[in-house]
Amino acid sequence: MRQNAKRDEQEQLIPAEAASRPRRAIQNRIRRARLPPLKTLEGYDFAFLKRISRQKILRVFDCGFVATHRNVVLLGNHGVGKTHLLTALGHIACAKGISVRFTRTIDMINKLSAAQLAGTLAKGLRAYTQPSLLLLDELENLPAVKRGTDLLFQVVAARYETGSIVITTNRAFKDWRAILHFNDSLATALIEPHPDPPVAREGPGASRATPTRKRLTMASASSPSSRHLHMAPRAADGSADAQPSPPAL
Repeated sequence: MRQNAKRDEQEQLIPAEAASRPRRAIQNRIRRARLPPLKTLEGYDFAFLKRISRQKILRVFDCGFVATHRNVVLLGNHGVGKTHLLTALGHIACAKGISVRFTRTIDMINKLSAAQLAGTLAKGLRAYTQPSLLLLDELENLPAVKRGTDLLFQVVAARYETGSIVITTNRAFKDWRAILHFNDSLATALIEPHPDPPVAREGPGASRATPTRKRLTMASASSPSSRHLHMAPRAADGSADAQPSPPAL
């Protein structure tokens, strides 16, 4: 009788244990991703979007680009919520079962530099090359030394057509060659997997305290100097292609 009661109790615990496993798996992915505190898409101020639809942003959050190993670029000045979107995307990707790693560019380069000096670079690189989705925040803060560019190139080359990268930066494509120490191969590898990278650029305005004067908008490649979100493909030198293909997002 006592054995039957114990068996019944164990059987009752099985469904609860099974139900908790997906939750624990998500929590473990979030922990391994090194994500900042939770940000949500619902908490993002879509007032920053002007001529690009909310639907196009939502399609990025479907994470379909990860399966096809494409990259996404979010470009804009401070205060338009790039890191907010990057963090929210990371949490959603983890919930979808995608392996993620979040890092600021400078933090990744510093850790890889230390690993290189310690003779453990191969192990250090795996932290950024194995996850299906690498979230790379603040590309513009790449250290002003060639070693930083070389290390970034190793990460990007290892992920090329095998993993996706989402990048945030406040520097336009035309400035990337200087940021990347004129490494055209690196610039191409970052952009090419996603032929139509969305680039969030901040419209005229003051600080985030006046959000009504700041927008994320969309423009064609014919106006690359305007402060807009560009969906047209870009050449490695930052110029727009003569015949842009339709937006992929």
